[in-house]
Amino acid sequence: MATPALAQAQTAGRRITADEIRDIARREMLWCESFDAAGQDCETVTLLRLLPDGRLAETSTRLLQEDPRLQVFIADSGAIDGDRVCSKIDSNRTGLSFTLDGRVLPTAESVVLRLMFMALMTEYEGKTLCQSFAWGDEPNEVVEEITLDGERRPELESTYMLREGEAGLNLRAGDSQNGSATVHL
Repeated sequence: MATPALAQAQTAGRRITADEIRDIARREMLWCESFDAAGQDCETVTLLRLLPDGRLAETSTRLLQEDPRLQVFIADSGAIDGDRVCSKIDSNRTGLSFTLDGRVLPTAESVVLRLMFMALMTEYEGKTLCQSFAWGDEPNEVVEEITLDGERRPELESTYMLREGEAGLNLRAGDSQNGSATVHL
């Protein structure tokens, strides 16, 4: 549910300003990617926090597969540039950790999954990714626009539902059409 101040600021299609991005990050709202209202679930849940130096810290959780339950936790940071959030892609800097059925994955399996992640990132490595956001048609809906080294990349874009931190959300495994795949250990 939108808070009154946030709800008043939302107009479908209007770009989200740098100040609004900072406010959302200060409030530590959850960004639910590909929200499904029926299941109250998402493919990815991201927490965006404002760091003391003004950069944004981003921590995402994604369910890679249901059974056994394999989750990845991804940590990175970016800077606000105008009304965009930008960062240079460096897979060596990106923090990754994995759990299997709620337990931290042993190092050997984590290394294999990290290498798989780095292989997926090869085409983006060293490029600058920028995200800009606009309000969607629904309250708290955010539509993303991504550029990679200045070129628009719609295939990388998502729609998010902003939720207060205490709101319960579930994760569901993404489908292979959206770049997710089942991993067998």
